[in-house]
Amino acid sequence: MFMFRCNLSPLRVLPLFSPPLGSFCPPPGPIVKGILGHACLGMLPSASIGEDGPGVFEPIHGSAPDIAGEDKANPLAMILSVAMMLKYDLDRPEEADLIEKAVEAVLDQDMRTADLKQDGDGCKLVGCVEMGNIVADIVTKMEVKETEAIKV
Repeated sequence: MFMFRCNLSPLRVLPLFSPPLGSFCPPPGPIVKGILGHACLGMLPSASIGEDGPGVFEPIHGSAPDIAGEDKANPLAMILSVAMMLKYDLDRPEEADLIEKAVEAVLDQDMRTADLKQDGDGCKLVGCVEMGNIVADIVTKMEVKETEAIKV
């Protein structure tokens, strides 16, 4: 079964899949923020979560091997997949929320990879590495409650 739900204020897209392992894509706010009228695969995280054991978390589009090494891939789906892993597998919803907010902040700063960039949108075109670095910089500036932080 496949279901597609869209709430236009703010635009949120939720693809739901029901294969044997129960894969799904939750609706983090930044999934399609700033993209008018279409969902971009570069923004969709996914997970295959069974009843026992750890899940598998990855971008819905896979690893984009056709553009490997070209600094063209959109890392946001992978970053949002990490947020899903934190939330659903590791029971770390606060850290997941930080990552989702960082992705939303990057989009609010009008940073776009080639798959998101539209002519005349006023946004800055960035590559995979720069997009990932910007998200990482934002996350490092965010505060996590000391009692909630992951201890290494």
